[in-house]
Amino acid sequence: MNNFKIYTDGSCLGNPGPGGWGYLIVNGKEQWQDSGPSSTTTNNRMEMQAMIEALKKVDKLAKSGEFKLYSDSRLLISTLNLGWKKKSNTDLWAELDQQVATLRAKGWKPVWQWVKGHAGHKENEIVNTLAQTAAEKATGSAPKAVPKPQQMRIGLAENNELRCLIDEVQFECKQCNSQTEGVLSRKSGGGPIRVDCANCGKYIKFAKQSR
Repeated sequence: MNNFKIYTDGSCLGNPGPGGWGYLIVNGKEQWQDSGPSSTTTNNRMEMQAMIEALKKVDKLAKSGEFKLYSDSRLLISTLNLGWKKKSNTDLWAELDQQVATLRAKGWKPVWQWVKGHAGHKENEIVNTLAQTAAEKATGSAPKAVPKPQQMRIGLAENNELRCLIDEVQFECKQCNSQTEGVLSRKSGGGPIRVDCANCGKYIKFAKQSR
């Protein structure tokens, strides 16, 4: 009879933020492992995704048998063992429950086991590394936040040079309909400091003086 040991883990950089999942499946001397990234997610979702992907793989590896799934998520293991109410991530819970039901119908006998994370368990450390590596890869695919336009303040530094305190990355020029970096200018003889478009040179706004 097949007797699989499954190790799963999830990781998230920010929670929510870029994340990753990983699993390791062991059956005697044979091993299988996989991982994957997600651009915006949470740690719990990655823990669940790791379980789902691992069970899908087990379903492909054998027709029936027994498996023991190890996870360092008390929440997920307790929910699976004690039938706790599922209040969040209901989409993934539905997918996980369906996968478990499919395996049970084929004769699989599952056991859910909590394991303490970062406690020297070799297999748990392996899947932790897989999940973290996937999360780091996901940072490149994460959508970048668009900075909100705020204020720009201009003042005189101690050496009488213009001091520019910019809280925004780009300005919107209505003359040439473009996003542009502001260019500071001032008419001869003094007067207010202007912010001009770097593309067309037209006036955008007057800079607010710092006090």
